[in-house]
Amino acid sequence: MIEEMKVLEDQIHRLMEMLSHLKEDRSRLEARVQEGEKELQTLRQEVVSLQTVEKDCRRLQQEQSEVRTRIEKMLGDLKGVDGGKGSGEK
Repeated sequence: MIEEMKVLEDQIHRLMEMLSHLKEDRSRLEARVQEGEKELQTLRQEVVSLQTVEKDCRRLQQEQSEVRTRIEKMLGDLKGVDGGKGSGEK
């Protein structure tokens, strides 16, 4: 009977050690989850910023295209005005 108690005592001791290791593992995993959540939040903010930059870039490209079209029209108008003069005039 004493031997059985010793075996039971050893098993309880091992279970307590396993429980302690599991608690440590859980703490480490919870810390990693928190870090992951922070990183996810940062990435979400970066996505929003990049979407804003992309929107601004598209708007600027559209404006550039409009300016180019207006300049080309003005140059065409100037050529029309210049073309109306005699060939000997400068």
